[in-house]
Amino acid sequence: DAEFGDLDITDDITITGTGAYSTTIDANQAGRSIEIYPGVSATLTDLTISNGFIASGNGHGSAIYMQQSDVTLTNVTISDNASWTYGTIRADDSTITLNNVQFNTNSPYIGAMMYVVNSTVTMQDSGADGNTSAGVAGIYAEDSTVSILNSWFKNNDTGNLFQWQNPPGAMSMPAGYILHMQGSGTAKLSDIQASNNIGRAVTSIGNATIEISS
Repeated sequence: DAEFGDLDITDDITITGTGAYSTTIDANQAGRSIEIYPGVSATLTDLTISNGFIASGNGHGSAIYMQQSDVTLTNVTISDNASWTYGTIRADDSTITLNNVQFNTNSPYIGAMMYVVNSTVTMQDSGADGNTSAGVAGIYAEDSTVSILNSWFKNNDTGNLFQWQNPPGAMSMPAGYILHMQGSGTAKLSDIQASNNIGRAVTSIGNATIEISS
Protein backbone atom coordinates (compact mmCIF):
# COMPACT_ATOMS: atom_id res chain seq x y z
CA ASP A 1 0.00 0.00 0.00
CA ALA A 2 1.52 3.32 -1.04
CA GLU A 3 0.37 5.29 1.99
CA PHE A 4 0.69 2.81 4.84
CA GLY A 5 3.06 0.13 3.50
CA ASP A 6 0.80 -2.67 4.71
CA LEU A 7 0.12 -6.20 3.51
CA ASP A 8 -3.00 -5.86 1.35
CA ILE A 9 -5.33 -8.87 1.33
CA THR A 10 -7.55 -8.44 -1.72
CA ASP A 11 -8.89 -12.00 -2.18
CA ASP A 12 -10.11 -14.79 0.08
CA ILE A 13 -7.13 -16.35 1.84
CA THR A 14 -5.91 -18.61 4.62
CA ILE A 15 -2.52 -17.78 6.15
CA THR A 16 -1.09 -20.40 8.51
CA GLY A 17 2.14 -19.88 10.39
CA THR A 18 4.20 -22.29 12.43
CA GLY A 19 3.37 -20.62 15.76
CA ALA A 20 3.13 -17.19 17.35
CA TYR A 21 6.77 -17.38 18.50
CA SER A 22 8.17 -18.34 15.11
CA THR A 23 6.00 -16.64 12.44
CA THR A 24 5.59 -12.85 12.57
CA ILE A 25 4.04 -10.27 10.29
CA ASP A 26 6.19 -7.34 11.42
CA ALA A 27 5.46 -3.85 10.08
CA ASN A 28 8.66 -2.53 11.69
CA GLN A 29 6.75 0.67 12.57
CA ALA A 30 6.74 1.63 8.89
CA GLY A 31 2.92 1.60 8.68
CA ARG A 32 -0.10 -0.60 9.27
CA SER A 33 0.52 -4.36 9.31
CA ILE A 34 -2.49 -5.68 7.32
CA GLU A 35 -5.42 -4.26 5.33
CA ILE A 36 -8.28 -6.61 4.38
CA TYR A 37 -10.35 -5.37 1.46
CA PRO A 38 -14.18 -5.31 1.26
CA GLY A 39 -15.84 -8.63 0.47
CA VAL A 40 -12.82 -10.70 1.50
CA SER A 41 -12.92 -13.72 3.83
CA ALA A 42 -9.58 -14.19 5.60
CA THR A 43 -8.32 -16.73 8.15
CA LEU A 44 -5.03 -16.15 9.98
CA THR A 45 -3.66 -18.88 12.25
CA ASP A 46 -0.56 -19.54 14.37
CA LEU A 47 1.31 -16.25 13.98
CA THR A 48 2.08 -12.84 15.49
CA ILE A 49 1.14 -9.41 14.10
CA SER A 50 3.38 -6.70 15.50
CA ASN A 51 4.92 -3.24 15.27
CA GLY A 52 2.26 -1.57 13.16
CA PHE A 53 2.28 2.21 13.48
CA ILE A 54 0.05 4.94 12.02
CA ALA A 55 0.80 8.60 12.59
CA SER A 56 -1.36 10.17 9.87
CA GLY A 57 -4.72 11.58 10.92
CA ASN A 58 -6.97 9.58 8.59
CA GLY A 59 -5.63 6.06 9.02
CA HIS A 60 -6.99 3.55 11.53
CA GLY A 61 -6.16 0.03 12.63
CA SER A 62 -2.43 -0.19 13.22
CA ALA A 63 -2.43 -4.01 13.15
CA ILE A 64 -5.46 -4.76 10.94
CA TYR A 65 -7.92 -2.58 9.05
CA MET A 66 -11.00 -4.18 7.49
CA GLN A 67 -14.23 -3.10 5.82
CA GLN A 68 -17.14 -5.38 4.90
CA SER A 69 -14.94 -8.40 5.58
CA ASP A 70 -15.18 -11.72 7.41
CA VAL A 71 -12.03 -12.44 9.40
CA THR A 72 -11.06 -15.28 11.76
CA LEU A 73 -7.93 -15.21 13.92
CA THR A 74 -6.85 -18.36 15.75
CA ASN A 75 -3.76 -18.77 17.94
CA VAL A 76 -2.60 -15.25 17.08
CA THR A 77 -0.66 -12.72 19.15
CA ILE A 78 -1.19 -9.02 18.38
CA SER A 79 1.53 -6.99 20.05
CA ASP A 80 3.34 -3.65 20.14
CA ASN A 81 1.12 -1.87 17.63
CA ALA A 82 0.51 1.87 18.06
CA SER A 83 -1.30 4.76 16.41
CA TRP A 84 -2.53 8.28 16.96
CA THR A 85 -5.94 7.14 15.71
CA TYR A 86 -8.54 4.41 16.31
CA GLY A 87 -8.02 0.75 17.06
CA THR A 88 -5.26 -1.83 16.98
CA ILE A 89 -7.85 -3.67 14.91
CA ARG A 90 -10.34 -1.40 13.12
CA ALA A 91 -13.44 -3.07 11.66
CA ASP A 92 -16.31 -1.42 9.78
CA ASP A 93 -19.37 -3.44 8.71
CA SER A 94 -17.44 -6.66 9.31
CA THR A 95 -17.48 -9.95 11.21
CA ILE A 96 -14.44 -10.89 13.26
CA THR A 97 -13.91 -14.09 15.25
CA LEU A 98 -11.05 -14.41 17.75
CA ASN A 99 -10.01 -17.80 19.13
CA ASN A 100 -7.03 -17.87 21.50
CA VAL A 101 -5.90 -14.39 20.50
CA GLN A 102 -3.61 -12.37 22.79
CA PHE A 103 -3.46 -8.56 22.68
CA ASN A 104 -0.23 -7.40 24.33
CA THR A 105 1.18 -3.88 24.83
CA ASN A 106 -0.75 -2.12 22.08
CA SER A 107 -1.33 1.64 22.33
CA PRO A 108 -3.67 3.39 19.90
CA TYR A 109 -5.53 6.59 20.75
CA ILE A 110 -8.88 4.81 21.31
CA GLY A 111 -9.60 1.09 21.34
CA ALA A 112 -6.36 -0.63 22.35
CA MET A 113 -7.79 -4.00 21.32
CA MET A 114 -10.37 -3.09 18.70
CA TYR A 115 -12.46 -0.21 17.40
CA VAL A 116 -15.49 -1.61 15.60
CA VAL A 117 -18.50 0.03 13.95
CA ASN A 118 -21.63 -1.82 12.82
CA SER A 119 -19.77 -5.11 13.19
CA THR A 120 -20.01 -8.47 14.95
CA VAL A 121 -17.20 -9.58 17.26
CA THR A 122 -16.84 -13.00 18.89
CA MET A 123 -13.88 -13.37 21.25
CA GLN A 124 -13.25 -16.68 23.04
CA ASP A 125 -10.39 -18.16 25.09
CA SER A 126 -8.41 -14.98 24.55
CA GLY A 127 -6.72 -12.26 26.59
CA ALA A 128 -5.23 -8.79 26.89
CA ASP A 129 -2.13 -7.71 28.84
CA GLY A 130 -0.52 -4.29 29.16
CA ASN A 131 -2.55 -2.37 26.60
CA THR A 132 -3.00 1.40 26.97
CA SER A 133 -5.02 4.15 25.31
CA ALA A 134 -6.32 7.65 25.88
CA GLY A 135 -9.77 6.10 26.11
CA VAL A 136 -10.92 2.43 26.08
CA ALA A 137 -8.09 -0.05 26.51
CA GLY A 138 -10.38 -2.89 25.45
CA ILE A 139 -12.93 -3.02 22.63
CA TYR A 140 -14.72 0.15 21.52
CA ALA A 141 -17.92 -1.05 19.83
CA GLU A 142 -20.34 1.33 18.13
CA ASP A 143 -23.73 -0.05 17.01
CA SER A 144 -22.24 -3.54 17.13
CA THR A 145 -22.76 -7.03 18.54
CA VAL A 146 -20.02 -8.32 20.85
CA SER A 147 -19.54 -11.66 22.63
CA ILE A 148 -16.58 -12.17 24.99
CA LEU A 149 -16.30 -15.68 26.45
CA ASN A 150 -13.78 -17.28 28.80
CA SER A 151 -11.21 -14.52 28.43
CA TRP A 152 -8.83 -12.60 30.70
CA PHE A 153 -7.66 -9.01 31.09
CA LYS A 154 -4.71 -7.77 33.16
CA ASN A 155 -2.48 -4.71 33.48
CA ASN A 156 -4.49 -2.63 31.01
CA ASP A 157 -4.83 1.17 31.42
CA THR A 158 -7.85 2.70 29.76
CA GLY A 159 -6.91 6.38 30.09
CA ASN A 160 -9.20 9.28 30.97
CA LEU A 161 -10.37 10.64 27.62
CA PHE A 162 -14.06 10.02 28.27
CA GLN A 163 -13.98 11.72 31.66
CA TRP A 164 -13.86 15.09 29.93
CA GLN A 165 -15.16 14.42 26.43
CA ASN A 166 -18.67 13.44 27.43
CA PRO A 167 -21.19 15.45 29.55
CA PRO A 168 -20.52 15.62 33.30
CA GLY A 169 -21.83 12.54 35.05
CA ALA A 170 -21.76 10.34 31.93
CA MET A 171 -18.79 8.45 33.37
CA SER A 172 -17.13 8.89 36.72
CA MET A 173 -14.10 6.76 35.83
CA PRO A 174 -12.15 6.01 32.66
CA ALA A 175 -14.02 3.83 30.17
CA GLY A 176 -13.79 0.21 29.22
CA TYR A 177 -10.61 -1.77 29.84
CA ILE A 178 -12.70 -4.72 28.59
CA LEU A 179 -15.48 -3.10 26.55
CA HIS A 180 -17.14 0.20 25.81
CA MET A 181 -20.47 0.12 23.96
CA GLN A 182 -21.42 3.25 22.06
CA GLY A 183 -24.89 3.81 20.62
CA SER A 184 -27.01 0.71 20.10
CA GLY A 185 -26.06 -2.95 19.94
CA THR A 186 -25.76 -5.96 22.24
CA ALA A 187 -22.95 -7.44 24.31
CA LYS A 188 -22.62 -10.72 26.18
CA LEU A 189 -19.73 -11.42 28.53
CA SER A 190 -19.21 -14.72 30.34
CA ASP A 191 -16.40 -16.27 32.41
CA ILE A 192 -14.20 -13.19 32.50
CA GLN A 193 -11.06 -12.90 34.64
CA ALA A 194 -9.58 -9.46 35.36
CA SER A 195 -6.70 -8.16 37.51
CA ASN A 196 -4.55 -5.04 37.93
CA ASN A 197 -6.42 -2.96 35.37
CA ILE A 198 -7.05 0.81 35.57
CA GLY A 199 -10.54 2.13 34.88
CA ARG A 200 -13.98 0.58 34.60
CA ALA A 201 -14.31 -2.85 33.05
CA VAL A 202 -17.45 -2.32 30.97
CA THR A 203 -19.08 1.00 30.09
CA SER A 204 -21.82 2.21 27.79
CA ILE A 205 -23.19 5.42 26.31
CA GLY A 206 -26.48 5.01 24.45
CA ASN A 207 -29.03 2.22 24.54
CA ALA A 208 -26.93 -0.92 24.10
CA THR A 209 -27.98 -4.09 25.92
CA ILE A 210 -25.21 -5.69 28.00
CA GLU A 211 -25.43 -9.12 29.69
CA ILE A 212 -22.70 -10.29 32.07
CA SER A 213 -22.60 -13.77 33.61
CA SER A 214 -20.08 -15.97 35.37
